[in-house]
Amino acid sequence: MSLLRLYGKEMRASLGDIIMVTAVIVLLEILAILNYDKPWSAALGVMVPMVGLPLYFLSTSFESIHREWNEHTAYWLLSLPVREEVILGAKTLALLSRFIILTLPAAIGIYLFFDKLIPVPFPPDFTSTYIGLYVLSWFLFITVIPIVFLAAVSRHAVQRWGWLVQALIFVGGFWAFGKVSAWLAGLLDFLPWLSLRVPGIMIGGPQRGITMASHGIPLSMVVSGLLVAGLIFYLAALLLRYRVEV
Repeated sequence: MSLLRLYGKEMRASLGDIIMVTAVIVLLEILAILNYDKPWSAALGVMVPMVGLPLYFLSTSFESIHREWNEHTAYWLLSLPVREEVILGAKTLALLSRFIILTLPAAIGIYLFFDKLIPVPFPPDFTSTYIGLYVLSWFLFITVIPIVFLAAVSRHAVQRWGWLVQALIFVGGFWAFGKVSAWLAGLLDFLPWLSLRVPGIMIGGPQRGITMASHGIPLSMVVSGLLVAGLIFYLAALLLRYRVEV
């Protein structure tokens, strides 16, 4: 079974959730935009997606691994003539696709909400910066997925205290990711910085509008983050191959 067929299996399994959650997000954004002058509109259209979606993606990332055992398909999946890297790769692509599909209406809705809320035109480079920050969230999500996989697979690699092991690996994985990626970024500090102008929103008082402050993202952090995420991904595949019984 190829990567694309496994990817299709993962997407079909989550199709119902994708449709339901997307509909909820679209409804929330429409209500917030139509009622932008109400005090609760920002919480509905901005805070709920920015807090709720990360928690949803975190839970569904764990569930993508645990589902194989809960639905008794783990033996079938691990007996396929494909490497464990392909299995986890298909799950990664499916989770990233779900992330893009669900966050896109939220990103568009938040942009339109602030366009209605703030009575002055956006600065010329605000839109491009906004899109850049949204794409950057893809990178952040990609670096989180391998840590989730390693923690979830570790739970099935031990006989007892699986939930505790999963929690410890998850927390320790983030700590190790930060330490190793920062060390590696120091070795790659010769790489250039990615220029970025971050918006600052001012609402209330005599001034209402948006200012753009120049900031940068070191390319070394992006590269090191991807390299360390790839290493954690490989460790999760090795653990799934040699230590997990079905």
